[in-house]
Amino acid sequence: VRKLANDKGVDLSLVPATGKGGRITKEDLLNYVAAPPPLSAEVPPTPLMGDIVSSPMVTTIPTAHIWNTSPTSQVGAGTADDTIVPIKGIAKVMVKTMSAAQQVPRFTFHDEYSMDKLVQLKKILKEVGQEQKTKLTFMPL
Repeated sequence: VRKLANDKGVDLSLVPATGKGGRITKEDLLNYVAAPPPLSAEVPPTPLMGDIVSSPMVTTIPTAHIWNTSPTSQVGAGTADDTIVPIKGIAKVMVKTMSAAQQVPRFTFHDEYSMDKLVQLKKILKEVGQEQKTKLTFMPL
């Protein structure tokens, strides 16, 4: 659904969801593309974090200076109503270890071998193996 929406240039937050658990189905997207609602219709915001948003530990901060809010950028564009939820417990440890894993240098090594002589040798030894009723393969046992 996300790829189709991206291909059609549709903002999924404007598409009314009829799927299980408030999910947007492919049919919802196709119906929206066929007949989009008028621009004056206002879509009520839905909280993505549920009860977490109303938690007293959540701090609301203005984030307009942090995120790129240019009209051409849709990813990472924040608003003044954004909230920061502190990460605690195992999630905090997981973030720390995954961040450390990204700092590990990556190294890839490739080797190429010419197997022509080995293939010729196998053909010769295969006849000897058939006489002794032994199957010969390239894989070691």
